[in-house]
Amino acid sequence: MKSSGNPGTARLFIAIDIGGDLRRELGRMLSKLARTGAHARWVPAANLHLSLAFLGDTPAGNIASIKELLEEVAAAVEPFPLHLRSLGYFGRKGRPRVVWAGVEAVDGLLLLQSRLSEGLELLGIETDKRPYRPHITLGRIKSGRGRECLLEFLEENAQTDFGQQSVAAINLFESTLTPAGARHQSLHSADLG
Repeated sequence: MKSSGNPGTARLFIAIDIGGDLRRELGRMLSKLARTGAHARWVPAANLHLSLAFLGDTPAGNIASIKELLEEVAAAVEPFPLHLRSLGYFGRKGRPRVVWAGVEAVDGLLLLQSRLSEGLELLGIETDKRPYRPHITLGRIKSGRGRECLLEFLEENAQTDFGQQSVAAINLFESTLTPAGARHQSLHSADLG
């Protein structure tokens, strides 16, 4: 199956991969969230990542310049710790749309994201204009079924500390949409510092 609906394009995003202990902790949380009975599409643990920029359907001819940008931006930012220390949701009060694990907004992360956005803009690639709110998407809510149980669980676990990892690289991922959900493949990795 094609990664996007347009021939000659790839559905791309730039992100920090979540590894080891953090992935295991988030996987445990995903299992608990699934047991709330909420009608949601929970993200498979293998797909967990911290998005820095979503590029969407991108012409294949732009990939080389995006890889160069990743190298340039990554080289100018030193490795930094990534700390996940909360659980919450986006949506109106009492009506979650997206459940997330919160990420501490340290200087290195904010610098990395803003330089990527500026560089992408110079390449003529549109990015989200809303202020950056670092988070790891755990699931997308499909309906109100199980909402009360989910809200109670989120409130009880809002202060969850998932731990931290060192960020030493950023990745360009291709997302392939399949009936079973998205599959992510790293096309390029650029080391920080």
